Amino acid sequence: MDCDPVQILFAKTVGPVKDTFIVYNSQGKSKGMAVVAFAKPESAALAREKYNGKIVDGRRPIKIEIIKDDNEIPSAAPEKKSLSLLERIGQTSKSAKLRTKKGPKRIQKQQQRKVVTAEQLDQEMEDYRASTDTV
Repeated sequence: MDCDPVQILFAKTVGPVKDTFIVYNSQGKSKGMAVVAFAKPESAALAREKYNGKIVDGRRPIKIEIIKDDNEIPSAAPEKKSLSLLERIGQTSKSAKLRTKKGPKRIQKQQQRKVVTAEQLDQEMEDYRASTDTV
């Protein structure tokens, strides 16, 4: 296994490193960026605490960003949230929200809608066509 300076630095001063990837340009020179995968999440936090903003190679400060892998299995069991009454009896909160829409305001809107017959729609269309023909 070929160890690069980035891997050696973090392995010695922070904690176990799973993998490192250094970004190179087309001429084979380092672009000054690397991706380091730590064995433990707390190692990444320690690396940021120790080295973020610090000058290590004498050129420019290191910028450390933590990227969390969502596909990893959590070490501890996730906390269970308490279910609402509707969720416990088999209805989701989404269906409960849908039911609240059938309140008095919705009924009033339905009652205020004007019922239009087919004959009235035909007459409106004829009136519209007649008004556009004269222009």
